[in-house]
Amino acid sequence: MGGVKGTVYGLLLWMPIYLQEKGLKSEAPFICSMNEIGTFAGGILLGMVIDKFKMKAASIVGSLAVSSLIMLIIQILPAGKAAPYFLFVFLGGVSLGGPYILLGGAIAIDLA
Repeated sequence: MGGVKGTVYGLLLWMPIYLQEKGLKSEAPFICSMNEIGTFAGGILLGMVIDKFKMKAASIVGSLAVSSLIMLIIQILPAGKAAPYFLFVFLGGVSLGGPYILLGGAIAIDLA
């Protein structure tokens, strides 16, 4: 859980600076908000997948693997073009947000 939480906070702090370096200073706030929208959608989507297939660990590990791949893709996107960043930051939010929300909820339930 700590690794997922650290990654999410690292992205929140690093992403605006990274986007400014890529020449997307005016679009950076909107692109960063796509991560939050994706996190919300990812929590719902991964929750539905886990409920349907009853494979919690496999779903979370798969989602984290996809998240790693998306972060690598974001690193190689061309500078100055905002559209691919909107898409891949949203997808990164979906893939990382699902485990982030579900693991936090599972820990809260276990502690109750």
